[in-house]
Amino acid sequence: MEAAFRLIERIAIAIAAVAVLAAGAIICINVAGRATIAFSIPDAEIIIQDLMVLAVLLPLATVAGRRAHIAVDVFVRRLTPRAQRCLNAAMGVLSVLFLIPIAWSGWANFTSAWRTGGYYDGGLEIAEWPGRLAFLVGMLIFVARSIHRVFTDFAPTGAGDGAAGAKAGH
Repeated sequence: MEAAFRLIERIAIAIAAVAVLAAGAIICINVAGRATIAFSIPDAEIIIQDLMVLAVLLPLATVAGRRAHIAVDVFVRRLTPRAQRCLNAAMGVLSVLFLIPIAWSGWANFTSAWRTGGYYDGGLEIAEWPGRLAFLVGMLIFVARSIHRVFTDFAPTGAGDGAAGAKAGH
């Protein structure tokens, strides 16, 4: 299971990196085009907005998998490994409880944009659903990875990567 998550995370990070590079290229083309030949890419702001959804949300599963969240661990380091593992599991359960409504909202927004055929006003009339789908996919991967982490935290110390997770967590 861990290997599958790692593969998905590598693919997600690659897509996010391409999205950042594409957004940067669009910005550079627009700046250079406006300054030299009075040209700009139509609806560039909308395109960049959707690319930033990819850039921000797709790597979130990797953050969860590596326990790279921002954490204040002044006191947690003094706890026993078992207590750290239990605390990580409790934080994981809480995060999943917070993430599920966000993922549900992403699903509702995506299905609404898909059913209605919504599009952004502008010269290209870009459909809304691709950006909404990117948000939904990023959130679903993040939720799945967070759920996986909860189960590995509850696993006995010798099973899977639960012990490694406790050490990496704090």
